[in-house]
Amino acid sequence: MDKWPSGKDYYWKLSQAFQQGQTHLLVEPSPELLQLENPYDLQQRNGIEYLWDTSFYKGKYYLYWGPIPAVIGVLVSSITSKPVTDTGLVFLFVIGIASFSVLLLRDIHRKYKYPAWVFWGGVIASTVNIPLIWLLTRPKFYEVSIVGGQCFLMMGFFALFRAFRSPMLNKGHIVLASLSFGLAGATRINLLPSVIFLAIVIFWRIFVANQKKINFSLPALTAAFLPLALVACFMLWYNYDRFDSIFEFGHRYQLTGSSLPPNYKDTSSANYIIPNLYSYVFRPPSLDREFPFLTVPWVKENMWPYFIHIPEHYYYTEPVAGILFIVPLVGLALLFLARYFWLLVNGDLSVPEIGDGGHENQISWYRFSMLGCFLIQAFILVIFINSAMRYLFDISTLLIVLSVIFMGSYLHTFAQNKFQIRIAALLWILVSMLTVLAGFIIGFTGDENNFLNQNPSLYYQWLERFGG
Repeated sequence: MDKWPSGKDYYWKLSQAFQQGQTHLLVEPSPELLQLENPYDLQQRNGIEYLWDTSFYKGKYYLYWGPIPAVIGVLVSSITSKPVTDTGLVFLFVIGIASFSVLLLRDIHRKYKYPAWVFWGGVIASTVNIPLIWLLTRPKFYEVSIVGGQCFLMMGFFALFRAFRSPMLNKGHIVLASLSFGLAGATRINLLPSVIFLAIVIFWRIFVANQKKINFSLPALTAAFLPLALVACFMLWYNYDRFDSIFEFGHRYQLTGSSLPPNYKDTSSANYIIPNLYSYVFRPPSLDREFPFLTVPWVKENMWPYFIHIPEHYYYTEPVAGILFIVPLVGLALLFLARYFWLLVNGDLSVPEIGDGGHENQISWYRFSMLGCFLIQAFILVIFINSAMRYLFDISTLLIVLSVIFMGSYLHTFAQNKFQIRIAALLWILVSMLTVLAGFIIGFTGDENNFLNQNPSLYYQWLERFGG
């Protein structure tokens, strides 16, 4: 752990700034940077020392990522008297994601009596998969924000399920769910649209659960509103203190390269949808005869299909592979979903009626909230100027959990006899194991081949053992 590369520890720099009562980093920009006419022009910064990919505004460095990991760094450091590294934060959040994913799946499995093989397949796939392992192989400040946001998001979904799993609403879990979702947005800014959506879902669900009577709903609505309002007020103040605007997060002021075009509006565009869809869904990993057999290389121009035309400004060089290949459990769930819709269209199935208090209603609204969150994040991904494996993690955990819920809820519709159920179970277990295997194999190289760099003797032992 101590030897594993920790990036530049930007979040510890922000923690130190918070300890001094500042929102800007304590590192002073060089006089050469301050004298530039346009410091955001990469060519003008050539030969000048500066903090890469930070926000630069009115002569100060800031981080455009959410501040909550730095707040955690302050709290941990006050107890341990030691700095909190990017590596430590990534590892902490990864453990949190795995834990809350398993706890959520366990609660759903117990309440709705899913087959054990559905549950355990989901457990191993959610705890060991390529997007998750990939972030561990490059634990930098980017990854801190991404895994931190997902950790709080899964904590929120875990608490949300517990808050509404019985007719008597649990206000404590409502508070925890709202606070977790708020912290998710304050850690990973990209999650803010999903947080707004989830807040609306929570408020409506509370209203419906109380017979649509506002006076009965007020206590639970207050429990949901206050944590979100507290986090929102903090973020509005934090933005204003840094950039003189409550709605400015600093992304437009970053000191970076080609991923920030001259016109900031070009960072998001419908023109990026097709190449991003290909990269995130269909782009295959690289196969090799030598160990570790499966890798995700940096994308080059000749690695695009002839029918995809790269739009202007699109930045695509970072490693990425399609989720259908690297998380095959999701691919199998989509195949079963296609069969379900085929049976539905042919009239072999009917849409189940949803009563006010039935199990189908309870899991349906929960599935709706998670699916809505996934669709929002997927839309943000496909219109963004850049594609990268780390961004895929914004949707991969949600997709795995949704796959488990679908498999457990609708197994009886597309597997209608014992033989079909056994085939479905065999395939589910197989793709779960393949998901884990792919995670381990690609984890050997990861983004920067850290396993080889940190332990070359063991790496070459494995290479020799497997005939490399």
